Amino acid sequence: MRFSKISAITFIIFFLFVTSSIAENEQRYVHFGLGFSIVKPANWSFALPEMNLVAIDKEFLNDEELQNYLDNYTKDSFFSILQEQISDTEYAASIRARVKKYKSYKGRSAVEILEAMAKYFPESFNKYKLLQPPREVELSGFKSAHILFEYTVDLENNSFITLKSDVWIVPSGKYFFIIDAGTNHDDQSGKREEILNILETLVIRG
Repeated sequence: MRFSKISAITFIIFFLFVTSSIAENEQRYVHFGLGFSIVKPANWSFALPEMNLVAIDKEFLNDEELQNYLDNYTKDSFFSILQEQISDTEYAASIRARVKKYKSYKGRSAVEILEAMAKYFPESFNKYKLLQPPREVELSGFKSAHILFEYTVDLENNSFITLKSDVWIVPSGKYFFIIDAGTNHDDQSGKREEILNILETLVIRG
């Protein structure tokens, strides 16, 4: 068995409980194969229409199936939602999740993993500005790590938009999750607070 924190049966029971307790206009996304579950509010949309169907149909993965998944399907986000864009000048808030094997990060804490990744952020993001350095936080009951920074995206007519990005690292057994969220840097509509509330619904099986 590869489950250390919550067994497969317990995860299903807990999933049924939390699903029954959410509002009718919300939808709980579940990826049974990775033991990942989170609530999508009604005013958010899946980045890909088929994403909700694929996730719900996933079954638990045995060790060989999990290894194959981690070797072949971890470059892209398995979960991605967007909030409707309010105006042409305001970025559509988003939340994405990916899963990675430890590889060279094996034996490191979540903070150490994020610190190692963050070294490349200045060259990966235009006009990168660190707002909060990697620090330990708790997410879904796991010792996780979080970083907050700003960067710019070039638009047409030589203009640009400044975005704020949150990134979390959540260790889970043989792999770890990378969860990132983006909002406008000024966030006048309070979308970042909504994102943090969405993450409160996150359930991960260890």
